Amino acid sequence: NNLNQYKQQPIHESIDINTLSTIMTAFVRQGQHKLCAEFERKKLILQFDAIDHRLIKTFYNLNPTDDQVS
Repeated sequence: NNLNQYKQQPIHESIDINTLSTIMTAFVRQGQHKLCAEFERKKLILQFDAIDHRLIKTFYNLNPTDDQVS
């Protein structure tokens, strides 16, 4: 199997810890950015749902007629 042969080859290049650290930090920040953006989107939707709920409740508290509701 070519993959197993490749994995068994010795690593000749040294890995720069600073470069690896920079790459890992960027990778984590990118993931956090996506999570943060998704959280903000869901928070905004929840705010709109709460406002919609309040407006609908206020409307029905006015005891509208069937014609006004439809």
